[in-house]
Amino acid sequence: VVGGIVLYVAPENTALIPLYDCSVEDVQIEGNGVAGVGGRIGSVANSEFANIYSQGNTSAAFDTTATATVPVTWNYENDFRRLFLHANNTCYGLLVAGDWTQPNSGGRNTAFGRFDKVHVTHKNGVAFLLHSCDDCVFVGCAASRISGGVGDSIYFNGTSDGSYRAALGNHFLGFNGQGPIRAV
Repeated sequence: VVGGIVLYVAPENTALIPLYDCSVEDVQIEGNGVAGVGGRIGSVANSEFANIYSQGNTSAAFDTTATATVPVTWNYENDFRRLFLHANNTCYGLLVAGDWTQPNSGGRNTAFGRFDKVHVTHKNGVAFLLHSCDDCVFVGCAASRISGGVGDSIYFNGTSDGSYRAALGNHFLGFNGQGPIRAV
């Protein structure tokens, strides 16, 4: 998959509701330096993702950006356990985001997610990028920066333009990171 997504979990483009109560476990994703995103969920709710290993991607190892073409675009109350993500060069490790293509829409965020034991190895990219997400909890997570790298451990990316593109109310408990934590 050159430049595309290896694993994509989302409802059909015409769906009026998110995909509910699904489970993805024990998956190994190898992007071989050509896949853009290792794993992505879009408009998924009350679901579980566990024991996922993703490496070799050029954009993000794992991404929760909601599906912009679905009428209901948010990821809500999902559990992520034991994700092991390797971010190449400037690649994001874990991108936690909503649908940021619809300014001033509200309600299109990734919200109330729980991330347990997510470990990201990164170099010049951001290990945990939070954008258009709120009230997510990160427990026992870590970011290991490769020697010589300059990437951030956590980057809270938002805007002050009223477009609801913000990272609000997120909590990190027991985080271990190599690299700065920034907020915009």
